[in-house]
Amino acid sequence: MRPRLLEACPDEIKTGFIESYCGSQEIMFHLYQHYASGGMTEKFLIGSYLRNPQVCSNAVSAHFEILKWEELLSRCQELGVKLNDPIAILCAMESIFVDVFDEAGATMHNKWVKERKNWA
Repeated sequence: MRPRLLEACPDEIKTGFIESYCGSQEIMFHLYQHYASGGMTEKFLIGSYLRNPQVCSNAVSAHFEILKWEELLSRCQELGVKLNDPIAILCAMESIFVDVFDEAGATMHNKWVKERKNWA
């Protein structure tokens, strides 16, 4: 079973197993630890994305980016990850679509400024 597990492993993990002899159980444990749902890597990546989302200047792409951001926020809550500063997270979410409103007409921009004051 070990040769088949090694064939299925990605190269960055495979090199460590080839150098030291590990049994099938150890290989499975390391794979699960590395790719486990809710692991340290997933928590770190979700947190970093929530703090630094992709900035959009197009309304359609901003809409999809907000949906992705909200989905990751709910995943963060499922994992029990606490976000340090809610204001910083709100500013990060705002950065996704602020360019869309800045490039919009005066009426839309004024509505945006009024709504933004309500958040504060």
